[in-house]
Amino acid sequence: MSQTWKKLGQIYEPASTGHHPNLISHAANPLPVHLTDDIYRIFYSGRDHNNRSSVGAVDVDIVQRKVITDHYLPCFSYGTEDSFFSHGVSIGNCYETDGRVYMLFMGWQVPPKQHWRGDIGRLVFTSDLSLELDSPEPFMGSSPVDPISLSYPWVMPRQQGGFDMWYGSTLSWDAGNHEMLHIIHHAFSEDGHTWHRDGLAVPYEIGKAQAFFSTQ
Repeated sequence: MSQTWKKLGQIYEPASTGHHPNLISHAANPLPVHLTDDIYRIFYSGRDHNNRSSVGAVDVDIVQRKVITDHYLPCFSYGTEDSFFSHGVSIGNCYETDGRVYMLFMGWQVPPKQHWRGDIGRLVFTSDLSLELDSPEPFMGSSPVDPISLSYPWVMPRQQGGFDMWYGSTLSWDAGNHEMLHIIHHAFSEDGHTWHRDGLAVPYEIGKAQAFFSTQ
C-alpha cells in the first residue's frame, strides 16, 4: 500500500547557547523511542567545536510538535584517542533481543596522518533509557568483507525469527573523482549478537559505478 508523506516543518533545533559543550551544534541521525502517549524521546548526534559527535536527546510531543524536555547532558559521548569512536558517534537504530534493547552506531576515528574511517559499535539501553557502551571493541569492525570502513547500521527483525542488518561499506576512498565508493552490505543474525556478513545487499557492477561517479 502506498503512503503519502507531508512535511510539517522543523521540530527541533539545538539552542545557540546553554547547551553542553559536546552538543553545541547539529541534531543529526534522529532516532525516536516511545515514552508515553504522544511523547517520544528523540536521540540524535550533536557536535562539539571540533566536529566530534555525541548522542543527545530531546523529548517531543509529536502531535503538538512541542519540545517537552531538551536534555542538557549527552546520553553518550565520543571516546578517548585510542578508542574506535574517538572522533564521533553517529546513531543507527535500535532493536531488542533477550529482553534488552540495543542501539547501534558508527564510531568515527581519524588516525594521525591517515584518512578517517568507521566501525560499528553497540550501546545498551538501561532501565532509565540511559546508554552504556556494550564493549570497548567494535561490535562489527573491518574484515575481508569490509576491509576499509563501515557506517550507519540499521537492524530489522525477521518475521520468521532472527535479524537483518544493512550498513555502509567503503570499497575505495577515491572512485575516480576524489570521492569515496561506498556501497550497502547485508548481514544476518539468529540471536542479534552474532552476525554473519554476506556482502552486497544489491548487486551492481563496479565499472558502471565508477563511470557514474567519474561523471558527477
